[in-house]
Amino acid sequence: MIKRGSKVKFFYELRVDGKKVDSGRAEYVQGEGDIFPALEEEMGKMKEGERKIITLPPEKAFGEWSEEAVKRIPLSLFYKPEEIPNEGPMDIQDEKGRVYSVQVKEKGNDYVILDFNHPLAGKTLTFEVEIIKVEEP
Repeated sequence: MIKRGSKVKFFYELRVDGKKVDSGRAEYVQGEGDIFPALEEEMGKMKEGERKIITLPPEKAFGEWSEEAVKRIPLSLFYKPEEIPNEGPMDIQDEKGRVYSVQVKEKGNDYVILDFNHPLAGKTLTFEVEIIKVEEP
């Protein structure tokens, strides 16, 4: 068991639909909510040097894909609408300065359809993790 407050360093490989989408070395502090709660809970049961495959269903990762997160927005609301791509990823900023990564689904003469869902929403995530080091508080 990894104690609350411990700094955990680990290697991971993330697979979605059987395809590797990310891998690397990361760290988190047990109990601080730095990673998905379900992943943290499972990793908290591991020990240094241990490897494990942890599968997170959509509801324990980025959530289900939602039609409500797809919005038709007038181009007149954008500062530089000419810079909006016809489709693909882009970042937008709201009036409070928060930045959101979105997918442009369609761009018309006076509107754009944006998908605010996370790209991995609705997907099951499979992590292969190996605990490298645990530094207790």
